[in-house]
Amino acid sequence: MRMIFSLVGLLVVVAVIALLAKKQLTGGSALPVLPSTTSTDTHSPAASTAISAVNTREQSQQIQQQVQDQIKQAMDVAAQSRAQAEDK
Repeated sequence: MRMIFSLVGLLVVVAVIALLAKKQLTGGSALPVLPSTTSTDTHSPAASTAISAVNTREQSQQIQQQVQDQIKQAMDVAAQSRAQAEDK
């Protein structure tokens, strides 16, 4: 019985990893792609590559900023709860 549960658990893990890999490969993005004004000729392949590179950089910076804000907020909440615990 334990072997059956182990096999089922392993299959679930493999399925989750496959779904995550598929999402990464299809380019599923949580952030919308922002238009860029770095090039006037947006029909050339070089321009579209430059635009996507800029968008990727902007998205990366936005995600980094969001993570930093969330960490700061979590640390502030933890500090407040510690201060309240010390007051009691």
